[in-house]
Amino acid sequence: MKNTFYIIVLSLFTSLTIQAQTPTQTVDIYNKNISYGENGVYYKDIDEYFNQYIGTWLYTNGTTSLKVVFKKKYFIKSDEVSTYFIDALIGEYEYKVNGVTIFNTLNELNINKSSQYDYNLYSSSRMPNYDAFFQFTMPRQRLVMVYDEPTNDNMPLSGSFVMHTFVENGQTKLFVNFVNDYANGLNWSKTNVDLPATTTQLTLPEGEYIFNKVN
Repeated sequence: MKNTFYIIVLSLFTSLTIQAQTPTQTVDIYNKNISYGENGVYYKDIDEYFNQYIGTWLYTNGTTSLKVVFKKKYFIKSDEVSTYFIDALIGEYEYKVNGVTIFNTLNELNINKSSQYDYNLYSSSRMPNYDAFFQFTMPRQRLVMVYDEPTNDNMPLSGSFVMHTFVENGQTKLFVNFVNDYANGLNWSKTNVDLPATTTQLTLPEGEYIFNKVN
């Protein structure tokens, strides 16, 4: 009799857990008319906007190279009051200068992390098109990716990949405007906000990068 009771309780608990992990509403992740982080809502890449970025991209300039790999992932996000679901574009990279590897975080893509923020590149927002940016593909907007480095111990310090794809001579390419974001000169250690960080700037130089799609 006890075994039957335990089985019923376990089945009920499992059922409630599954229900808590199942979206009750699906919305476009870039719909500006909705609130973000609502309980049970799946913020989905409905138009498959992220898909144009998925794959391997390579920038080269002499003996300097930057290889970036992007993937689209699904995440379950929980806090004290809600559980919601999102699609996110995440990425990792290999950066070489004069043939010497400075950073190689590509293996991080094989780790199933609980949050997009745990990767060194993750999607943040989408920016509208301007006349000067004429080569956009689907749709005519730019995606902002937050960029970090393994050696960066400064919490307010990060970078942004402001990027879009385009086609040139039949080849798909990626344009990236990389900017160094430093929150008003704040200097907090990631491990202890009461201590100063040792990193004052990112290693990757600011500027424009054009990548060829290689995979």
